Amino acid sequence: KKKVVADGFESWFAILVDADWRDQRGFRLFEICSDARPHGECKTREWFSTAGMGDCAPGNQKFVPKTMGTKKMQLKHETWLPVSVSSGKHRSASYKQIVSETDMVTEAYKVLDGKVPKPKYPVPAPPPAPPAEKPTETEP
Repeated sequence: KKKVVADGFESWFAILVDADWRDQRGFRLFEICSDARPHGECKTREWFSTAGMGDCAPGNQKFVPKTMGTKKMQLKHETWLPVSVSSGKHRSASYKQIVSETDMVTEAYKVLDGKVPKPKYPVPAPPPAPPAEKPTETEP
């Protein structure tokens, strides 16, 4: 289930990678909370992996929000990949997990290396159409 954060915008998740993190297959998980401008600037919320939720081995990490608020950030085309997440609970705390995490990290590094096409920012859904007016009847 996607979270509506403002003006009908549905947030989505992306992982960011960097060449300096390649040896550890490192990445960061962000929730994208606004439309991305043409140069990639958008509002984001970072999520981090926590060992407090049990197993945190690569491929099975559980993420919680780093902060409750959002901050502006620029998503550079060659460094990120949209991902699907699933939701879960550990005791009373909610968390997210990246679906097929290890495959998504591999794919993100392929984007970084130029081996697969760069992702495109999701196109926002068009606003809903206004309700149609009922035709009025005229008397003869």
